[in-house]
Amino acid sequence: MNPSFKPPTPLSDKTRTQIFNFYIDEKMGELELSSRYGLGVSRIRAILRLKKLEQLWIKVNFLIPLVWNRDEHQWISLEDYYMVKKRYTCMAF
Repeated sequence: MNPSFKPPTPLSDKTRTQIFNFYIDEKMGELELSSRYGLGVSRIRAILRLKKLEQLWIKVNFLIPLVWNRDEHQWISLEDYYMVKKRYTCMAF
């Protein structure tokens, strides 16, 4: 392991969505967003590119919402989550 390697901290989805909304709605440029959020221009470009891809996937119903299942320690689809939740809430104790 390289002790001098310091990867950038992950941004929350909320922050990435704010950046994308400023770019689309407010017509802010990449340099302006870079200085506003203290991020590199290349990172801003990557965020915008991935958010555009996410929007496209949502539009064509390719993106499947996932939920973390704490009981099984894995990601499951939202549909399966509601089926499991319904099964447990219908059980009489």
